[in-house]
Amino acid sequence: MKKIESVSLFGTLPPIKGISGFCIEQANCLSKKLKVEFHSFSSIYPEFLYPGGTKEYSKVFTIKENKNLRIKRVLSWYNPFSWIYVGLTNRGKIVHINWWIYLLFPVFFTIAILSKLRGKKVILTLHNVIAHESNFLDSLFSSIMYSVSDILLVHTENNKDTLIKKFKINKNKIHLIPYGPLNFFKTKNISQSEAKKHLGLKDKNKIILFFGTIRKYKGLDILIKAFAKVSRALPNVRLIIAGENWIEWKPYETLINKYHLQDKIISHIRYIPSEEIQYYFTAADLVVLPYTHFDAQSAVGNVTVAFNKPIIASSVSGIKDSLNTYTFANKNIKELSGLIKTFFLFKKIGNCKCSNYNSSWDNYLKKYLKIISK
Repeated sequence: MKKIESVSLFGTLPPIKGISGFCIEQANCLSKKLKVEFHSFSSIYPEFLYPGGTKEYSKVFTIKENKNLRIKRVLSWYNPFSWIYVGLTNRGKIVHINWWIYLLFPVFFTIAILSKLRGKKVILTLHNVIAHESNFLDSLFSSIMYSVSDILLVHTENNKDTLIKKFKINKNKIHLIPYGPLNFFKTKNISQSEAKKHLGLKDKNKIILFFGTIRKYKGLDILIKAFAKVSRALPNVRLIIAGENWIEWKPYETLINKYHLQDKIISHIRYIPSEEIQYYFTAADLVVLPYTHFDAQSAVGNVTVAFNKPIIASSVSGIKDSLNTYTFANKNIKELSGLIKTFFLFKKIGNCKCSNYNSSWDNYLKKYLKIISK
């Protein structure tokens, strides 16, 4: 088999937010065995499109070059000359693009076509086969990118099925390659008591955590309704909602008031800086992912794995395929509240570990090397 020694990776790295959590781990992983040239952005889509801004400057949210990893930040969403320049000058024998949002189609399509004209193979990692809030342009641009790529990497079986059925992609072009825990947020050892104190919580409180951007498909309303039942039975349990709001908050506030949960729900509705994330997950006894639809691998789930916390999640394919979770029927409030009460009363659910796909970065690297060697 021919050995591939160099890869040009495309995605986002700090200080750009985007999918940088994944890309930090991906770049560090692949650079253990390959020469990696990572092309990130100097500026990504307009600030007004991204609540809370597109950049974060942090000692935690960072990445360092190593002997096999070089980072370039030439790309700019508004400068087509930067797309052309990178398309004509990237040095990897393989061009590997992380695809997650159709707004960047002109950038990545230009790079892919120019790279193929130079005789390179193009790999696409699909973070969302279909966007969470999809539209015609998303489907069109995604379909074009899938067609021009030589290999498509997905994180779940459901992603693979969607590519075959909806986009008519040859199954031999698709490879399942789950990724590992997002470990870089865990920078120091702190106790659960210290984490609770940092967040202004009492040590006796038991904590449920809902973490991440608040969007309609995340099912936060389902969790609030289930928590209302839990709270009546277990008065010491608290729910923390922590994350940036991308939709109207008023309906959730109305639910909280309706069930008289103002003192039981702690709402931190803002972008949570990287330094703060470890406090939320360390303080938590349980993480709940009540998503109503989700086909991919959950970044929040992979952060939870890094902190070795148990997960209860809805039975949507992407989550149950990629994590060992305790699942409830999608949108079933009664079943969710029952699972939560069982956890806190009997502690029989156990800790979340990686799935049967062996979702670790060592395994990711092993599968990746096997794929590109062909």
